Amino acid sequence: MTFENAVEAAEFISSKYPHPVRTAIVLGSGLGAFADELESFLSELPVGPQYAVELRDPELLGERYERALAATGAVHCASVHSRMPPVDEQVSDTGRGPLLIRWMLGAGDDYESASARFSPFDTRARPDELNRNRVTGMILKALSSERDVHVVAANNAEGSAPLTVRALAETLVQRSTARDW
Repeated sequence: MTFENAVEAAEFISSKYPHPVRTAIVLGSGLGAFADELESFLSELPVGPQYAVELRDPELLGERYERALAATGAVHCASVHSRMPPVDEQVSDTGRGPLLIRWMLGAGDDYESASARFSPFDTRARPDELNRNRVTGMILKALSSERDVHVVAANNAEGSAPLTVRALAETLVQRSTARDW
């Protein structure tokens, strides 16, 4: 995506959405000198929105990636995904900006097999307590620092996105009541 494409996309979204855009997500996978290109790309974007980057290639994580985010004020969008390291170990510092988490796939899963197994997505067919606890810990830590938190769950995470979010909310209530964070 070129800078011109990004500007065009931002203008299109702004024309359709009556409220100020505060967050944008840039998805990237397998780019060459990724951290340098990412920093250059992010530094050219219009000032205002909070930009976030979600990765699907674990080899792109690391100090250079984190420096690129810090230099541009962007944040990492943590992802529970079968190709990624544990959600709470992807970056060393998530202490600034909003906490963004996408809960996508469990360990060893791919979209096609998870979709086939979980359809019609009306039950938590494979509860993932380990990732629920990791996500809960991240949320509680962010909230204790008065950071905004946004979590998106996919049907392919446990079998039903709405039921995954409900179970996450119940875990948050239990742990925050017990001050288990």
